[in-house]
Amino acid sequence: MNNSGIRTRRIITQKDTGMTYEQNTTIANFFSMMYEDLLRYSDMRGEWEKDKWDIRNLKTKYGLLYNESKANYYLDFSVIKNVTIRNAFKEYCKLRLLSRNNLTVSTALD
Repeated sequence: MNNSGIRTRRIITQKDTGMTYEQNTTIANFFSMMYEDLLRYSDMRGEWEKDKWDIRNLKTKYGLLYNESKANYYLDFSVIKNVTIRNAFKEYCKLRLLSRNNLTVSTALD
């Protein structure tokens, strides 16, 4: 988009402090959200196989309880760079969540 002349970042200056920071433009945010939604709906793998679990899907399929008033409903394992450790940790979380053995969704999200 930048090559086509459409800006994707803008600089914001706070009036009271004079500090400046950079953020995505509205159009960049829109396309980012569309991409995420298309990716989420086109991925036919089981929730447990993904690196980013949507707790709402796990609640529907497995009856996991979570605080629905929270805006955070993803468990993101992609930050674990070592694939072997990531998969082992995902399996550990899956077993603990399904057995309801001292691991709640809220604890896992934190």
